[in-house]
Amino acid sequence: MTNFQDIATMTKRSFYLSLKSVDGWLTAFILPITILLAFVYIFGGAFEDALNKSKDYLQYLLPGIFTMAIGQVATSTAVKISSDKENGILKRFQTMPILQSSPLFGDTNITILKSILSLAFVFIVASLLSFKWHGTVISFIILGLVVILIVTLISWIGFLWGLFTGVETAGILSFAFIFLPYISSAVVPLNTMPQFLQTVGKYSPFTSVTEIFRGCLENTLTNSQLLHFALWYMPAMIIVVIFTLNKYKKI
Repeated sequence: MTNFQDIATMTKRSFYLSLKSVDGWLTAFILPITILLAFVYIFGGAFEDALNKSKDYLQYLLPGIFTMAIGQVATSTAVKISSDKENGILKRFQTMPILQSSPLFGDTNITILKSILSLAFVFIVASLLSFKWHGTVISFIILGLVVILIVTLISWIGFLWGLFTGVETAGILSFAFIFLPYISSAVVPLNTMPQFLQTVGKYSPFTSVTEIFRGCLENTLTNSQLLHFALWYMPAMIIVVIFTLNKYKKI
């Protein structure tokens, strides 16, 4: 019970600290919407040709925006933990009789909350722009679970990156997770890319995540998509957690 209390306490701490970072919340809500509007209204006409005009580009794009939004929000943990490291807060935590990993879990919980709120806002705006959700209650639940799992993984990647870098360098991770989804099926179908990029995109985890989101929103999700996701996600999560906790102990 004590461990859960430590995590709850650190979650409250992360929440109150996040309220002081107004720009972080604004970025989480505004940036995904800006990208969505830019692609739909500036590039949408051209990209619909890639879909052979068989589908509204907004319907195709939204799952990719979800992927980019999650990456942008979840990587904020890199800057947060790097700042705590440079300010000596992490060392102070290590001298306290608490679950040593509780600050990480606390930050993760708030990042999950922020990501869910960001995606909800994106979905509402997309719906106002004529997006139609064809999913079911089951697909909605799966979508929520995958969001939580992916945010957790990226958050811990952020922790690992932030523990190795300074505050200035830590922010680079956010740009990486915004732009790497472009080399996937997030923005356009893979068959419209050069052969080399098609191969990279085919095996990209961003494609796997985007296609699960697409399957949940369009009610076309398959068991093979979920299996493929599980096969790369589980080892990735284990490896990242082990390396992060090992580095965290050495701060």
